[in-house]
Amino acid sequence: MLQSSFCFNYFSVGISRLCSVIYFLFNKIFDKKQFKSITKMDLFNDRQLLDYDTYEDYLDSLIHDEDMFYLRNKDIARMVAALGFKSLTDVLTKKQFHHKKEVIREVLYPSQKPHILFSAHCHSDEPLLQELATRERPNRVGMMSTIISLTHRQSNGVEISGFIDYEESLRKTILEFEEDSTDWCAIFKETERIKPKTNDLGYYNWSTGFSILNETKNFKAIADPIQGLIFESKHDRYLISTDPSGVPAKLLINQSNISIQAMDIFDDRKLLDYETYEDYLDSFVQTDDIFYLRNRDFVRINAALGHRSSSEILSRSAFYSRQKIVREELFPSRQHHILFSHMYKLNDELLLQLAQRERPNRVGMMMTIIFIRHRLPNGVEISGYIDFEDSLRKSIFFDEAPIDWYSVFKHKKRLLPTKQDLGYFNWGTGYSCLTNTKNYKAISDPIIGLIFESRIDRRQILMNPSAQCSRGTTRTHVQSDNYGHIILFDHVVRNKK
Repeated sequence: MLQSSFCFNYFSVGISRLCSVIYFLFNKIFDKKQFKSITKMDLFNDRQLLDYDTYEDYLDSLIHDEDMFYLRNKDIARMVAALGFKSLTDVLTKKQFHHKKEVIREVLYPSQKPHILFSAHCHSDEPLLQELATRERPNRVGMMSTIISLTHRQSNGVEISGFIDYEESLRKTILEFEEDSTDWCAIFKETERIKPKTNDLGYYNWSTGFSILNETKNFKAIADPIQGLIFESKHDRYLISTDPSGVPAKLLINQSNISIQAMDIFDDRKLLDYETYEDYLDSFVQTDDIFYLRNRDFVRINAALGHRSSSEILSRSAFYSRQKIVREELFPSRQHHILFSHMYKLNDELLLQLAQRERPNRVGMMMTIIFIRHRLPNGVEISGYIDFEDSLRKSIFFDEAPIDWYSVFKHKKRLLPTKQDLGYFNWGTGYSCLTNTKNYKAISDPIIGLIFESRIDRRQILMNPSAQCSRGTTRTHVQSDNYGHIILFDHVVRNKK
């Protein structure tokens, strides 16, 4: 009797819960009031995934009090939330949740820091790695383009050779364009060896006879029937011959079963060996010149006229100018591969917020628009919109950039909008202008107002304070004692898949 009563009670509880679930789903489908309440939910931002320790916590964030009132069971409420009845956007599965959370954590707190040189802590005695370490930074900042000609014998005895565009290979490692890209971090740690691959500038398998030439961002491959294989630089149209007898600047390194021939477009490092222009001219002087001319000044004049060299002889001004460029290239006063906000520890709230966003903007994971309204010392008020990523890139590659971020983070200059930025308005004169950048297109709508459209994923970002942010965009108000009204619009770039 007790057993049958227990079974009946258990069965009645199950029936009541099932009816509650059916009633709940019926309300969600046909009740317009509840549907409107769902539409008022904020669009989910991937960065908020870090706030949840487990997938269950993520589902709990989508559950309301009314859900527990009808369902009476948290597991059933989580199942309903996982089916997408509590969000207009796609609800992540458990696998997607952990994958996205890992990606966002890697973006904000990277285990490998691409802005640091791979060879920063390279203490290897290998001459190959030492030479590549000296060339890494010039290649990454675009001052030099290096081609590595490599022949390698694999463990199975098959010999392969190829040409590697050093700058492009470094860039692919940083941005992880391809899964089989060369891991330069592991190479400089000597846990892997350099091997040519089919997606490099050139590849040849001596066993099967398979060969392929690829065009890169820096070089175009040309197969000439007379001169052989030639690589044409896309920057200055120089032709680089792979014939060892025709390469003016080359480096031959023999390392066990690897032979390397690195060909640099610019090789002016020898200028650092001369302290003065006279020492540079003395390097062209021979013993016969002193014997016949009997005067070192005449010998130097003869060398400066080009009678002792088949190559071009630099003038005094050109010597010191090029020497300064090479010294800045190899021993930079400003290390552009280091973040401008590196080691920033002052208490300005705006600069602290920008320091957190600098790396995601520089690697292309986020695009931030800075709205700033500030009153100048003369009383004139100006405001504008700054494309943070575009401004950082200009400050890296151009000396006369509109905003010097190095000085801004050093508190030597103030962050102020300029006429070259995304938007600018002078409240005193009434002058205004909009400028399209690499990341955004400015649109002036007579009804909606000012809109910036992302050129990457075509998302529109509304500048109207009362408008709701588009998907993947957040609006952050910043209070700073050194600046006026500040708003940061963070747009997370959607992957192209």
